[in-house]
Amino acid sequence: MKPATRLAAVGTTLFAAACTGVATSYYVDNDTSYYPEFVQYASANGEMATEIRGNPFGAPGRGDSEAIAAALSLPGWFAPVRFTTRPSDRGRAIHRVVMIFNPVNPAPGGRVACRDPDAVAVAPGSSEMRVQLALCSGDSRMSEAIVVGPAGGGPTDPAFQATINAGLMELMPPQDYRDLDDPCALPC
Repeated sequence: MKPATRLAAVGTTLFAAACTGVATSYYVDNDTSYYPEFVQYASANGEMATEIRGNPFGAPGRGDSEAIAAALSLPGWFAPVRFTTRPSDRGRAIHRVVMIFNPVNPAPGGRVACRDPDAVAVAPGSSEMRVQLALCSGDSRMSEAIVVGPAGGGPTDPAFQATINAGLMELMPPQDYRDLDDPCALPC
């Protein structure tokens, strides 16, 4: 699928999703350096290092970063791993997912999220959240996505799970999109 066709398909999906009140992805950029094997490498020890900025729920106690990380899961095309803000292998932790909940407009972009997520101003949580997600290798961004959807009441709330899962699926697609214009890149 050509990038323009993929963008049109994402736009149609977003319009339909917005009408139903579910999570919507309104920005996705999988860099030419993204490849699914990077996700497998980054989580090969059974953990996915995660940095979380902001509180999606607005209430103290429900926005604990480790509880949010523990509620995350990789898209189904990857082996299950444990997301954690306290990875056991600090060396591998440079490869990580960064989530910024309710960044103040405009969203900072994945490069800023990877380089210095603590520098990004965040708004208080509410019933709807906006999440800037970035898949990082050090200060470099591999892919990024922004999703908007219901925050729910806590990390295990199905509404929160649906919003985050939509973002993680966009952030870590099952294939890279560099060579989709080349018919030889796909199985013949």
